[in-house]
Amino acid sequence: MKVVVAEDYEDLSRRAAVWLLIAMANTNNPTVILPTGNTPLGLYRNLAANPKRKLLETAKFIQLDEYQGIARNDSRTLGSWFRHVFMEPLSIDSTALCSFDPSCHDPDEEAARVDRFAMQSGIDICVLGLGQNGHLGFNEPGSDFKSRTRVVELSEESIKSNSAYWGAKIQVPRRAFTLGLGTLSASNQTLLLVSGAHKARILHATLEGPLSHEVPATCLRGFRDVTVLADRSALHYRMRLGDSAIP
Repeated sequence: MKVVVAEDYEDLSRRAAVWLLIAMANTNNPTVILPTGNTPLGLYRNLAANPKRKLLETAKFIQLDEYQGIARNDSRTLGSWFRHVFMEPLSIDSTALCSFDPSCHDPDEEAARVDRFAMQSGIDICVLGLGQNGHLGFNEPGSDFKSRTRVVELSEESIKSNSAYWGAKIQVPRRAFTLGLGTLSASNQTLLLVSGAHKARILHATLEGPLSHEVPATCLRGFRDVTVLADRSALHYRMRLGDSAIP
């Protein structure tokens, strides 16, 4: 695992875009997992402004997570959020995205369908954010490191965090789909984005604490080719930093 320090959020976003475009340039027709949330917004803005963004046109994308039990046209779906902030600004066709159907009648089969797609396509590149409770996607504390794509009950902390998007906790669905930790571990390259002093404690636990299902992100230590890109405020705790290979 390599840790790269960014000066601030804008520097992190720029470096993340460069990292992703380099990774995609070195992979033919890549399959890519990208996150939702506030942290990757700067990455997506930088990609949209980069003349090399045409590299994205040959990629397939897999949705990392989605609420379960709401209508497809519900304004809260993470699929519609992802299309709005990433696919539409970069003129990526909707057929390039493998997404969850939040309103499906058989959630277990829907989860299995997306998992099969990921395994059959092969995951070339995965970009993740870090939850304040250590979750990756919606793999909440207690998730097994070998877990597959499935429906989960959201933790109280995740519900509280997601309420910032929808105005109140009551608006946040209580169940969600997520690619499992075992599914994510199949990625050839993984980039973890971490920004802000409020993530410093959990980032420290992820990098230096004991391996534990209670901090799901510690599973990253067993992944192949992982880069952690964090800004200085998130790296509040002293740690040994690797030399950056990102310009």
